[in-house]
Amino acid sequence: MTPTRWRIALALASTAGAALAWRRWARAERPRAAFAELQRLETEHVFRASFLAELDAAIVAREQGRTSELEAVDAAAGQLLDAFRPDDSERAR
Repeated sequence: MTPTRWRIALALASTAGAALAWRRWARAERPRAAFAELQRLETEHVFRASFLAELDAAIVAREQGRTSELEAVDAAAGQLLDAFRPDDSERAR
């Protein structure tokens, strides 16, 4: 293959690859529903207030769940330490 033909083949291959990549990108579905909800949050004040109230409630619920899990882990750690801690009668010996 001559150098000129080699350059032409490389140019065609790179052009074909770029065209395929563009076609894949053009066919990809875009999440339009998410953008519509964002636009609705920006324009409708009642919807925004409702959304923020639900968000606040979800944050509070998550924090309560984390707190209860932390208390459960703390209680389990205390029980584990009590299981390995010697009793008063064993300390006297």
